Amino acid sequence: MKRVFLLIALTSLLQGCRSTPTAVDRAITPIGRWSIPMVSSDTEYCGIELLEDGRARSINLITLHYEEWKQRGDTLVLSGRSIVDDAEQSFADTMKILTLTRSKMVLQQQGFKWEMNRLQN
Repeated sequence: MKRVFLLIALTSLLQGCRSTPTAVDRAITPIGRWSIPMVSSDTEYCGIELLEDGRARSINLITLHYEEWKQRGDTLVLSGRSIVDDAEQSFADTMKILTLTRSKMVLQQQGFKWEMNRLQN
């Protein structure tokens, strides 16, 4: 009886010590074209293209011009220029990667989440 109790206690302890699985697959990179639906349209989308050499491009974004990206663990940094009414300002957005799979990337910044789908090239 003691042996059964010890086995159950040990199994419970080991399961409690397991690391929490992450939704970020380290073998998958964010390189590619990612989109989200535009708020004003059911058929159009906007997003980002992340290139292998660290360059970034905006997709259907008039005022945001992404230029570079970097990934550090589960953090994605996008930098570029914001252009509004002929006023130009540099920016760098740091976002946490909550999910990264072959088809989906979820980014979070200051409580806001962006659920992006990978576009086929």
